[in-house]
Amino acid sequence: LKQWSFIANDIYKGDVIIGNKQEAVRFFLKAVDKGDIITMHLYGYMLYFSDGIQENKKEASQYY
Repeated sequence: LKQWSFIANDIYKGDVIIGNKQEAVRFFLKAVDKGDIITMHLYGYMLYFSDGIQENKKEASQYY
C-alpha cells in the first residue's frame, strides 16, 4: 500500500523524474484505491487546485 504513495509522491515532487504530475496521478490512484488516507488528501488537493491535472472541485470534495 505505502509503496504506491511513496512512488507517487517522489514523482510529484520531481525526485524520481522531473515533476511529472500526470504520471504521479497514476500512482496516487493506485494508493487511493488501496485506502491510503494521506494520498487521498494529496489527490484531492491536486483536483481542487488544478495542480497538474484538470480541476474538478466536486470530485476533490470526495477525497478531503
